[in-house]
Amino acid sequence: GMGISVLGPTFEDLAANVHKNISDISYIFIGRAAGYIGGSLIGGILFELMNPHILLGISILLTAFGMYAIPFCKQALLLAGIMSFVGISMGALDTGKASRELNASVYQKM
Repeated sequence: GMGISVLGPTFEDLAANVHKNISDISYIFIGRAAGYIGGSLIGGILFELMNPHILLGISILLTAFGMYAIPFCKQALLLAGIMSFVGISMGALDTGKASRELNASVYQKM
């Protein structure tokens, strides 16, 4: 939701923050997307092994911390790393949320 869409309107400010042109930091989109894929895969495995409620809570906190840290990044590589980190936590969060919703609908039908 919000974490995905916030990058577009703030992109110019983020570029200015790290003293780069917009075209020079477009790879942060790739970093976040790659993180999201990785987070979805890792999240899918972890939700089978751990208490899903704890994992959802951790994912929400990590996403929030990552989103909070983004405006304070003054280096492009750090920004890309945090964007990737946010992607990982959002991917795990969305996978866990979908898994919980699927489980709930299956149990309701039984």
